Amino acid sequence: QYKNLNFVGIEFSSTTINATNMTHFHLDMWTPDPVAPGKSFKIKLIDFGPNNTFGGGDDSEHELSFSTPLVVSQNWVGIDVPLSAFTGLTRRGNLAQLVLSGDFPNVYIDNVY
Repeated sequence: QYKNLNFVGIEFSSTTINATNMTHFHLDMWTPDPVAPGKSFKIKLIDFGPNNTFGGGDDSEHELSFSTPLVVSQNWVGIDVPLSAFTGLTRRGNLAQLVLSGDFPNVYIDNVY
């Protein structure tokens, strides 16, 4: 549960994830907040590149935005997106960060894989 969410970064850099052979990213979210046109929920994935170091010059990242009709107030929503949709994420061998942000200050997150 995130209250007063501006953004949250989840870092798993001590043991990065090799998602090279993975095809999709999945996350379930629920918000009690009103969902109106123009409001969105954002997911950013960040890969630290072959040197496995933040800021090493080979990092890549991409952020996707999700809004109505997918995001619905007071309903669990499954976001299942092909990793290929993260077009700026040029590498997936050392995923190290997940950043969640957007216009919904109160969200519940579950089943991240």
